[in-house]
Amino acid sequence: MFIDDTNMVTESGSSPNIENYKIAIIGNQHVGKTTILSRYKYGTTDDIYAPTVGIDFLTKNIFLVDKTIRLIMWDTAGQERFKSLIPSYLKNSNCVILAYDITDKSSFNSLGKWLSDVKDNVPEGTFIIICGNKIDLNKKRVVSKEEAEKFAKENNIQFAETSATTGQGIEESNLNYFLIYQ
Repeated sequence: MFIDDTNMVTESGSSPNIENYKIAIIGNQHVGKTTILSRYKYGTTDDIYAPTVGIDFLTKNIFLVDKTIRLIMWDTAGQERFKSLIPSYLKNSNCVILAYDITDKSSFNSLGKWLSDVKDNVPEGTFIIICGNKIDLNKKRVVSKEEAEKFAKENNIQFAETSATTGQGIEESNLNYFLIYQ
């Protein structure tokens, strides 16, 4: 069994002690929520875009030295017609990822509303991350890293930037920070 410097083991490990953690990812349509989760779980993405209808979920086991963490990752639809379902999917989440597209200012501007929905529907102390996606499109960036960091700091939440397409920042995201401290 191989353990890295964060005490995390590859998915091929085993442990009889299993803890389940619910993670929900929310945000506007087309910000890459499904692709982020797919990249995190499988290490790859689909080239064919298919919008999430309602809700979907993935599971991933993370094997630590003394326990196994099973992530149950809820992928929510970003379309307006599904927003009324979001509160029920947020309920009892251990972690919520608020995703936005760094090339779409309106997706960033919506974070305040999404964060309000989160705070209204999750227990106090839930780990919250804002995740700027599509950093591989940096030339088209309209949301600066500094602006997003400021939003995260003002709201006392974590911040990460990723490219679900290339995988950049996925493993380094603050989701691993959440896992280590569980």
